Amino acid sequence: MGVPGLWSLLKSTGFTCNFADYARDHGFIQKHNSSRVFHLGIDASLLLDGFRAADKAVGQLHASNTTLTQLFQFLCQLSQAPSTHCIFVYDGDERPSKLVAMFGYRVHIAKGEGDAELSVMNNLGVINAVLTRDSDAFPFGAKCVMRVDPIKSTAANLVVVVFHAKTIQEHLGISQGGFVLAALLLGNDIDEGIHGIGPKTVLALVQCRFGDTLLSVYNQFSTMPRQLSESCKQLQHDIAHEIQQNKHHRLSKCNLKLAKEFMDAQFPSLNASRALKGPISAHTMYSMYSIPTLIDAPLKLLEVFMGIPVDVTGPLVKSNQKWMVRD
Repeated sequence: MGVPGLWSLLKSTGFTCNFADYARDHGFIQKHNSSRVFHLGIDASLLLDGFRAADKAVGQLHASNTTLTQLFQFLCQLSQAPSTHCIFVYDGDERPSKLVAMFGYRVHIAKGEGDAELSVMNNLGVINAVLTRDSDAFPFGAKCVMRVDPIKSTAANLVVVVFHAKTIQEHLGISQGGFVLAALLLGNDIDEGIHGIGPKTVLALVQCRFGDTLLSVYNQFSTMPRQLSESCKQLQHDIAHEIQQNKHHRLSKCNLKLAKEFMDAQFPSLNASRALKGPISAHTMYSMYSIPTLIDAPLKLLEVFMGIPVDVTGPLVKSNQKWMVRD
């Protein structure tokens, strides 16, 4: 499902390109002194859902675009980018894996939602980008998100629309806190959002920095229920006051009726806030592995997300891949 209306808000910040060219420029060329590989994480469950939908629309058992045929064609498109390694992330078992492995790519089973797992991997630097059509990747913290452009893509070339979180923040003023607020207001896979608030109103409220306040409140009081409840109530009051008064002049108009309805609503949904701020992933399941600061931390991330033993890979990558301490 994702966040309704979020893609339309972000449309102006994305750019379209040939994936093989992007992977070459950001992998082989930019990483000339390290691995030269561009790591792409793919929301494979959502990808297959799209293939199945197209399959059902045709309604023929041996049609040329059955689910596995479409997967094969997609893998062929990816293979045109030789400097790319792909990780197909599924959110359950019994999904196509042998075909993926035949192309030299890896399959990873998420501990929770696939897009949440990919976003965490992207945030930690395990992958360079997330390929998905689910806008939930942004509130989950993804830094680079790609969508397939089916109209411009051909059998030989995969064309994608690329969105960078940094560019979005620079042009629209949407931080991760803003994305979380947008998901809570517009709706998400857990909560239906607030009735009567549309994308343009949400963008205006996000630009008033209410999302950053929400994230700060949650980070500070997540283990203190009473203080969290009081702070969220104050935030709800502040947002309602902004809707009513348009103090920051971001909204198109003042709206007393909507302000009253917002105060009567259940906001924020703490269950949705917890899921968006701290999604279940392989990283949270192995919470002892924090964001890498030591030389061994990237190796531990490989063990967590890919099942590659540290004692086997450690000596090799330390000497050849130039992994080192980062400030």
